[in-house]
Amino acid sequence: MQETRGSWIQFIDSDDLLAPEKIARQMTRAAAGGDRRLYSGLWGRFGNDPRNWTPDRSDLLVDGLEPIDWLVRKYSGHSMIALHAWLIPRAAIDREGDWDEALTRNDDGEFIDRLVLGVTGSNTCPRLGAIIEPGTG
Repeated sequence: MQETRGSWIQFIDSDDLLAPEKIARQMTRAAAGGDRRLYSGLWGRFGNDPRNWTPDRSDLLVDGLEPIDWLVRKYSGHSMIALHAWLIPRAAIDREGDWDEALTRNDDGEFIDRLVLGVTGSNTCPRLGAIIEPGTG
């Protein structure tokens, strides 16, 4: 994080693939919604062929929930939105805090949960997943 220079952060691991239009579509939404939101998208898993992917049921997490309700639904349903599905404004990370490198398990989940808790609500974004808006306080 200390080396990043952009105002938007896209995490990706070596075993992740992004749809060619993912970031452009999320940036289009960001142009309308601004950098006071987190943007996520539909994601899924595949075996040997990415064309044969199975969408995850993360759509259960994107229907306008308040942050605490989002977390309750996430943990009650053992759901998640993969880290690479998010497009995160650097300002949110600066405000809520960097990745906790002391954690050995679910460090990415804790990171996203902390960002989500810093918001006042979420709003469905068709085919892009959660839009989560930070609070003003």
